[in-house]
Amino acid sequence: MFITFANKITFIRIFNVPVFILLLLYFKNSVKLDSPNELFRYLAIAVFLVTISLDALDGYLARIRNEITKLGSILDPIADKSLLVSAFILLSGNSFGTAHPHLPVWFVLLVISRDILLIAGALIIKLFAGSIHVQARILGKAATFFQTAVITIVLFKANGIILTTSVIIAAVFTLASGVQYIIEGYRQIDKV
Repeated sequence: MFITFANKITFIRIFNVPVFILLLLYFKNSVKLDSPNELFRYLAIAVFLVTISLDALDGYLARIRNEITKLGSILDPIADKSLLVSAFILLSGNSFGTAHPHLPVWFVLLVISRDILLIAGALIIKLFAGSIHVQARILGKAATFFQTAVITIVLFKANGIILTTSVIIAAVFTLASGVQYIIEGYRQIDKV
């Protein structure tokens, strides 16, 4: 199997996920020991931002080099979701202590529930329709953008109105995109 340059970048993104998780866990542990090691947080931010940037780069390269592959179409969402979901879980609740901002649990549950619902829906469509047509939508892209922004805001320790507003905006787009994908999925099943 031929692995394109864009696919190699996607593999780097997937490799970055456990590195990000490890750095964030080390930072959380240092906070719990009442001796916050900010270097771990800064490195986690760097890995997160590099990985997000590589997401844009691999998609761009795949399009301009005409190297869109089935492997890439499978690996890309795995890389995206594994980074975002791990960040949501690690940054949820008050696991850092009161001095550090965190994501509200309801928001994390909304994001993860939407993703589980979409995966289950895709499996149902595949079962009944035999094939599934998934197309990225502007609401889904906006939801991912705002979810990424919320994670970045928490990593940079922004709190208060900035965090609250960002979470609400991300939640609205997450919910709206979920509804849009459900409607489109229903239409695909209805055609059978």
